[in-house]
Amino acid sequence: MSQLSRTVKTALKSTEQVRQLLPARSAVQRFPVVGWRQRAEDFYSRSITASGSIVGSKAWRKTDGESEPLRPTADHDD
Repeated sequence: MSQLSRTVKTALKSTEQVRQLLPARSAVQRFPVVGWRQRAEDFYSRSITASGSIVGSKAWRKTDGESEPLRPTADHDD
C-alpha cells in the first residue's frame, strides 16, 4: 500500500507535461501479466489435448464422480 501512496503523491506533485506521459507509461506494463496469462491458458489447453490423446477413452469413466454427489466448493481468498 505504501508503494501506491508514494506513486499517487508523486503523480500529484508532477508537472502537467509529466502527467501527459503517465498514461503512455502505464500502457506498457512493467510485468506483462496479460501475456503471462495467455501463455498459461495456451499451455493448459495444449496439456489437456496432449493428455487426452495419450490416455484416450480411459481419461474419464462414467463412474468417476459418482461416489458422492457433486456440490459447490466454498470460496476462499487465496
